[in-house]
Amino acid sequence: MTEEKLAHLFQESRLVSASENVLYPLIKLKIEQRISLACARFVGGETQFIADIAYIQGLKEIEIQLKKIQTAGNQANYDLHKEQIK
Repeated sequence: MTEEKLAHLFQESRLVSASENVLYPLIKLKIEQRISLACARFVGGETQFIADIAYIQGLKEIEIQLKKIQTAGNQANYDLHKEQIK
């Protein structure tokens, strides 16, 4: 992988990491809110929850992608530093 690509991955990771204390708690909050809403609707007699499940799964996939960006950035940072030592 080129040094430019590694630097780009590292920068993306830094952006995610910088907002980590906002993004992950917000995702978790939105999931909890949607679960509470679905539970309230269930108590009210509704039985169709496909939209709620899709919303929750979408948030989980966003969280997974953000963590992948962080992991790739950490690896890129390691590779960049490894190249500089040589």
